[in-house]
Amino acid sequence: MRSHSRSRSAVLATMLVAASCRPKPETATASPTASTSAPAATTSRKAARPPTLTQAQAPIDLLPERTGVVVSAASVRHLLRVVDVAALIATYRPYYEQAGAYFEQSFGHNLLDPARWPEIGVDPDRPIGAALLDAGSETTCYFISLTDPLRFRDFIDRLGTKLGGSLESVYEDRGIVLAHESGARNQLVLRDDFAFVVNVGNPSLAPYDFARELASVDPARGLTASPRWQQAVGPAEPRDLLAFIDVGGMLRAEVEAARRRDEQGMTSWAEQELQRLREHGGTAEEIARWEQVAAEQRASEQQLREKRRREQELWSGVLGPLGPIVIGLSLGPEAIAGTARARVPETALLRRVVTAGAGPPLAITAASERVLFGAGGKLDVSEGIAGLDALLRAIGKSSDELFAELQRNVGGDPKAALAMLEGTVSFALTTPDVAAMARGGSKSEPGFNLALTFKIQSRRRRW
Repeated sequence: MRSHSRSRSAVLATMLVAASCRPKPETATASPTASTSAPAATTSRKAARPPTLTQAQAPIDLLPERTGVVVSAASVRHLLRVVDVAALIATYRPYYEQAGAYFEQSFGHNLLDPARWPEIGVDPDRPIGAALLDAGSETTCYFISLTDPLRFRDFIDRLGTKLGGSLESVYEDRGIVLAHESGARNQLVLRDDFAFVVNVGNPSLAPYDFARELASVDPARGLTASPRWQQAVGPAEPRDLLAFIDVGGMLRAEVEAARRRDEQGMTSWAEQELQRLREHGGTAEEIARWEQVAAEQRASEQQLREKRRREQELWSGVLGPLGPIVIGLSLGPEAIAGTARARVPETALLRRVVTAGAGPPLAITAASERVLFGAGGKLDVSEGIAGLDALLRAIGKSSDELFAELQRNVGGDPKAALAMLEGTVSFALTTPDVAAMARGGSKSEPGFNLALTFKIQSRRRRW
């Protein structure tokens, strides 16, 4: 089991120092909110700094305004409130002690114990989380709060040395970007009292350099200062866990990324083979055959692009008007309580299909077990079928074909069954023992309640 623990430890350590040795991508364009007076990249820690701005109060204050998804916890200790840590360690004590000993021996600190995080400059009592900065380029970041940035920087330098490669300062502004080289896929940003690990999945589709954005952005122009965030989150009281999910924004980012992919015009394998034959004197028959293959591939790719465009337009019509979804949770050993909300225009398809119910959701009020999650409302069945039909037609099918297939495989008349629904529906995810979920075992297996209401059809009896 020692080799398995070391493997997991190495993965964690690699993520912390952003150890990327991949080829250097093209330089991204400037961020729309980056400092206009940002200095050039430098490797000196004593480079001149631009005028100091108001210090960010939380890591999310520095995220770019276009960020699509954010999950931020008040601290790692808040997250641990819902886990019986003592029972968990007791169950897996041999593995825990072995992993802790490995961290202690390798890095001089047991990173599994949050109480010891201040030894490396990490604060276990302040915000921690993750964000999807850009859906199109698959750019993500993980962030933590620091008690001592200099101590954390020293730890990162020591860690980099142990892993066989030090991180250099490739950009300095109001923060520092550390990486093996400028423009690397994985970079570490130190800014104010926070650290961000930035990973860019597809650098060629990144609209700008996100690591430099984090190192230079004015908090007054970041995500939490934007009208989009403030309208969605509102003046709600702080929660232990906050999730911000901008479905419409991510759809728009996907559409833009698809447009950039199409503009890049990647040469297909058939066209590459055709070019090789022309350059090396292929026979007329070979060239003619590969010209046909290349033409067929171009037609197929055009069809795929058109299908993708229709799907994107459809989902944009369904979910595009949807405002960011905001989930706020209060975490405790006995219960997790919270709310989820989103702004939906009256004209949106989702608003036409789903409306609020007339009373408390039956699946929740009738539950015989503890409810973990519940929802309820009223569905407009006819609008729902029309929306389903539109979704299926985008991929070349229809709701009639789906119902016919269901009738063949299941039996009965699906459309007639749906017509019997009154529309009120509710759902609840339940468990017999909340505490058992932290310990595992059969008692932690969740169940669910589903409540539907049907129309009552009266019949006249003739005497």
